[in-house]
Amino acid sequence: MTFGEILSRAAVNTCLGMGTVFVMLILISAIIFLFKYIPEKTAPTPETEPEAADAELFPAIIAAVLAASKKEADTEDEAYPYVVRSIKRR
Repeated sequence: MTFGEILSRAAVNTCLGMGTVFVMLILISAIIFLFKYIPEKTAPTPETEPEAADAELFPAIIAAVLAASKKEADTEDEAYPYVVRSIKRR
């Protein structure tokens, strides 16, 4: 094998290797580009009424805050008529 034949084979191998890499990069880019056409699966939303839960939650929070502030103040006046007996999570 002459020096020219060796360089010729090396050039062919280099071009084939680089060509394979660029073809694969183009293929990966095309696949990533097509991802925007795949629809996203969304989780079904539960059919609950958040306003009803809030309507029950706010008075409980207010009563708890008032009861806690009454314990901190350690006073026995009628400014805090609410007493929290228990808090249960449903």
